[in-house]
Amino acid sequence: MIKDLKVFLVLRPGSAGAGARVRMLLDGKPVGASDAGSDVKDGLVTINTSRLYSLINLKGKQGSHILQLQFETPGVEAFAFTFG
Repeated sequence: MIKDLKVFLVLRPGSAGAGARVRMLLDGKPVGASDAGSDVKDGLVTINTSRLYSLINLKGKQGSHILQLQFETPGVEAFAFTFG
């Protein structure tokens, strides 16, 4: 049984440069602080460097969800989702 569903994604600012942004929606709503990974603030991830970003941490909440990413800055590159 999974205790904490966590979602991570490798992101790179690419041609957008540092400060690129991706909006995170969970079930059609901006990701709130209670479900956000450590890199999500006010439903947004700011990409400053190429690395693994922590997007979601459901902290034991179970159920089916839809995660949607809206790339607000063109040129951002996404590589590999991982789950924990």
